[in-house]
Amino acid sequence: MTPVDLWKNANLQYLSSVRKALSEPMPDAEEALIGHIRNIEAHYARVGSLLAEANGLLDRGTYEFMSSEAAKKLGTVRERDIAAEGELSPVREIRDKIEALLRAIELRVHLSQSILRQQRGERKLS
Repeated sequence: MTPVDLWKNANLQYLSSVRKALSEPMPDAEEALIGHIRNIEAHYARVGSLLAEANGLLDRGTYEFMSSEAAKKLGTVRERDIAAEGELSPVREIRDKIEALLRAIELRVHLSQSILRQQRGERKLS
């Protein structure tokens, strides 16, 4: 197994659980919404760390590929870049999915905060 496969196997279940949590609808009640925000926000740092690790895997993979004999046989820099992109597309796919999860967490937290502000404003008006 490659280091990427080992990393993916070690983190896939966690990332799937975060994706599942983000697919749940946000509750309407204020206390439940606050609890939901806390649960979602708790994943932010870990998903951010996993994104950094995925970026590191992509960088190391790029370096290893560009240093390989196969890459050295390619004529132009553009040919090497295209070959590296093809070789590392599975890592880039994982990285892009983690970035999307991180953005979804940020969006969910911001949306929840807006809903709470709106609810509190409506209560003041009542």
